[in-house]
Amino acid sequence: MKHPPLRLFLLASAILIGSSFADFLSPPPDLVEKDIPELKMKFVMPKDWHFKKSGSRYTFTEKNPGLFGCFDTGLEAKIDLHSTEKDPEAFIQKKLAELFAKGEVVKSIERQENKPVVSFSGILKNKKDTRAYTYMANKTTKTIYLMSFRAPSSNWSGLWERGKFMIGSFNMDDEI
Repeated sequence: MKHPPLRLFLLASAILIGSSFADFLSPPPDLVEKDIPELKMKFVMPKDWHFKKSGSRYTFTEKNPGLFGCFDTGLEAKIDLHSTEKDPEAFIQKKLAELFAKGEVVKSIERQENKPVVSFSGILKNKKDTRAYTYMANKTTKTIYLMSFRAPSSNWSGLWERGKFMIGSFNMDDEI
């Protein structure tokens, strides 16, 4: 790891999607770290939540996602190690723009960079749920990180108290 863990960068990304730095000074006491050794990443999740890995998809959910991986509340991370995309930044920017054209924008997409990683974050409300997105691309390794936290819109405020930590407070190695 050439650079320190990108935790502060990710906190800044979370601030872009509607949280303040002060929000991260007192995390909920029930959050625990979940180590993903193959990615050299550590996520945080409530200790009573469920974790499931399926290929390059990692889910951290309030209720057991079952065989098909369906869930209402939780974090989903899709990691494409060493993507074949020629321009990972353009790819994630396009994917988010397509998503945000289909719903009610709560917080506009904003770009942030901490070389070699670039991040786009925003919040979108659909018919049944609200989702906070952080899509990142490592321009050196071409690894793409597509992360979203979702919860029913009716319970968004309360569930976002945990969700902002899950999507905004994890460690990653920028050489992956």
